[in-house]
Amino acid sequence: MAALLIMVSLEVQPLVNSFHKVFLGAAGGGSGEFLIDGSSQGAAESGATFNITYTGSERTITVTADTTFTVTAWGAGGGASARGGYGGGGGSSTGTVTLSAGTNYKVIVGQGGDGRSTGAASTAFGGGGGSQSGHGQNGSGGGGGYTGLFTSSVSHSNAIIIAGAGGGGSQDPGTGGVGGGSSGGAGSNTGRAGTGGTQSAGGSNGSGSGQLQGGTGTSAGSGGGGGYYGGGGGINSGPGAGGGGSGYIGGVSNGTTTAGSGQAGASSPPSGYGRGGDGSGTDGQGGYIRFVVA
Repeated sequence: MAALLIMVSLEVQPLVNSFHKVFLGAAGGGSGEFLIDGSSQGAAESGATFNITYTGSERTITVTADTTFTVTAWGAGGGASARGGYGGGGGSSTGTVTLSAGTNYKVIVGQGGDGRSTGAASTAFGGGGGSQSGHGQNGSGGGGGYTGLFTSSVSHSNAIIIAGAGGGGSQDPGTGGVGGGSSGGAGSNTGRAGTGGTQSAGGSNGSGSGQLQGGTGTSAGSGGGGGYYGGGGGINSGPGAGGGGSGYIGGVSNGTTTAGSGQAGASSPPSGYGRGGDGSGTDGQGGYIRFVVA
């Protein structure tokens, strides 16, 4: 009988260890892993940092144990016009959120707005608006793309946190509006420029601004930046610069959202990210998102 009890003890112990690893770890009893598109990026231990930059595609992140992060996102900068119109800088948003084990979260990192010396500006990944045509030898820039985190799928209602993007600069010349902040900024040439997106509506002027989408500039007007609500596009007479998209922090705790500053991105973005294009028709810089385990 004693020998039988020893055999049972040896068989049960691995099952106990397995239970603690799988069930207690998934409930937050131990650090899990941080995965991007199914590939482990390492242990999600206190202080660990995970960064995602622009790739042009939607990314999927998961964690293997419930984990609390401080998330900071920077929107992309708007594109510039070769005639001297700078792109607006992207905004930033930060806050704390707990990601649940096994749930798929979606990340969009915005593309820098299309800088132009001639011709129409292209749209940017992350809702950056383009323009319909150029004018003479100097085109107008496109809006940058927002950066954001979403639950399950990318939609306005699934947003957790968003950093708005800057609007495109125009050949008037006019500087694109900055990304939000609770509201995006308007382009600098008042009356002809797109206005910024807010918490409830896309910016005015141009066409097509709305949820997650910056507006298209009318003819030679510049494109609006993407955001929770996108900035409006500029209109042809002038032509006007694009407005910036708004930020969003409704899905995080202790959140703040900050507008860009002129051509510069908000809140000291990592070098090479979030800045609007300069006045020689260069593209805006792309967005960035950082996850730091609390």
